[in-house]
Amino acid sequence: MLNGKGARHARKQTTSKAQKNPNKEKKLTTMTPIPNRPEYQNTSSGPAETILRFETQFREYSLSSKKLFDYADAMRRVGRRNDAIKAYHTLDNLAVPESKRWLIALFRGQTFYDMGKYLDAEIAFREACKLEKGTVPRVYLAGSLAAQERFNDAVGILAEAMEYPGDHDEVLLNMALNQRTLGLLVEAKLSLEKALSLRPDYTEDKDVLIDIDAALKCFRPN
Repeated sequence: MLNGKGARHARKQTTSKAQKNPNKEKKLTTMTPIPNRPEYQNTSSGPAETILRFETQFREYSLSSKKLFDYADAMRRVGRRNDAIKAYHTLDNLAVPESKRWLIALFRGQTFYDMGKYLDAEIAFREACKLEKGTVPRVYLAGSLAAQERFNDAVGILAEAMEYPGDHDEVLLNMALNQRTLGLLVEAKLSLEKALSLRPDYTEDKDVLIDIDAALKCFRPN
């Protein structure tokens, strides 16, 4: 999602259909992008094709919220972020299934984040949180707070996210990363151990845990 400190993004996206991130643990200055294929998107076309098809075939007809959503995200993916934001604002006034409306806020937040507008991203992610009672928008919100170096606020949001259904192991990893940034190494270790109890094969957790254990041993030699 994004470029921010102290957080990574949810491994599974939106409709709980996973798109596993193949990368190792991200640095604190990197955030994982929103996966490119949530359920509401076109699943057969790449961004260039989607943009060309929309601009040559669909624009003359009445707007379809799904087509415009695909178009907006395609523009986001190729870097036409201002155009993407305009499209997301247009979607606010179209008939969109209520179950999908939070995705508009989420992707608008992603786009603002890509633009370095972290406060605007925060506002959009807070809107997504109001519309979707799950972990995903809260992990993204925590990322936007971390990008503003509001790490304590990010930890608070992630603690709240544990009360919602979703990927709690991912929430705990993000919690640990923010805690590590704050120097709360014991707390970060506990968060990681909880995450590993939920998903023992979680490589990212193990990588961070190795780092934290090494730091703790500097002060607590055997």
